[in-house]
Amino acid sequence: MKQVVEDKKKKAHPLGSMKTSPKAVAVAPKKTTALVAGKKASTDLSAWGDAPKLSSKDVIIPRILCMQPSSKVVTNGEAKFGEFKDSFGNTLGDVNHPVEFIPVHHEHCFVVMKLTDGQFSFSKIVPITAENDDHEFMCENEEGQAEKWYRTLNFYVLRPSEIESGEAMPYLLSLRSSSARAGREIYTQMFMLNRKEGIVPPGRVIALHGAKQKNDKGTFIVMSTKVVRDSSEEEVACALQWFKTIQSGKTKIDTTGIDSEESVSHEDGPVDSEEY
Repeated sequence: MKQVVEDKKKKAHPLGSMKTSPKAVAVAPKKTTALVAGKKASTDLSAWGDAPKLSSKDVIIPRILCMQPSSKVVTNGEAKFGEFKDSFGNTLGDVNHPVEFIPVHHEHCFVVMKLTDGQFSFSKIVPITAENDDHEFMCENEEGQAEKWYRTLNFYVLRPSEIESGEAMPYLLSLRSSSARAGREIYTQMFMLNRKEGIVPPGRVIALHGAKQKNDKGTFIVMSTKVVRDSSEEEVACALQWFKTIQSGKTKIDTTGIDSEESVSHEDGPVDSEEY
C-alpha cells in the first residue's frame, strides 16, 4: 500500500514527465539559457555601440501637446483628454501629473491655419516682425482661402529627468489662445524675474499644469505654469549647449498635431486682444 501511495504522488507532480525523461532535463535548460543570454545581449545598449554621429539637422524636435477634446488621438481613443503627450506619441503627464521643464530658448511667431475642405488645418509658421506685428487674425491669402493667424509663444524646453539620465533632447512648447497667459508667465520668468535676481533664463525648473474649464462650446484644458526649484549647474550647462544649437538654426520642428491644438474655446478666434 505504501508503494501505491508513493506512485500516485509521483504521477501528480506537475513536472513528473520532465523528471522521467533524462533528455528533457539535459537539453531544455541549455536551449533556454542560450535564448535568455541572446535576449539580454540584444537589449543591452552597450552591445549596439555609441549613437551614430548625426548632424543636428537630422534631429526632429517633438512638440508637447495637450490632449483637447478636438484632438484626433482623443476622438479615436489613442489618448485621453487632459494628457500631455509629445508629437511622437509618448505620454509625459496629465492634469494630475504636471510636466517639469527647463526653458532654453524663446520665439514669438504666428501659427497660420488655412481653411481646407471645410476645416482649418496647419499651413505655416511665420516669425513676428515689426512689419507684420499688427497682422489681423482672420484674413484671406493670395489664393482666396480663409486663414487664421494665431499669435504664439514658442519655447524650446528640456526635461530635467532626461538631463539626469544623459538622454536630454529639446521639446517645443507652443502656447496661444486660452493658454497664452502661460506663455507670458514663462517669458516673464525667463527674461524679467530671473534677470532681476541675476539668474540666467534657464535658471528655474518650471512645471506645466493643466486645468479643465467649460464654456458654451464645451470642456477644454487651459495650461498654466509654476516655478518648482532652481536649475542645477549640470542642467544649465546642458541648456546652454542646446541654446547654441537651436540659435544656429540647425534643428527641425515636428509639426504633427498642430491642427488639434485649436481649443474648442477659441474656434472662432481669440477671447480678447490681450489673449491675441
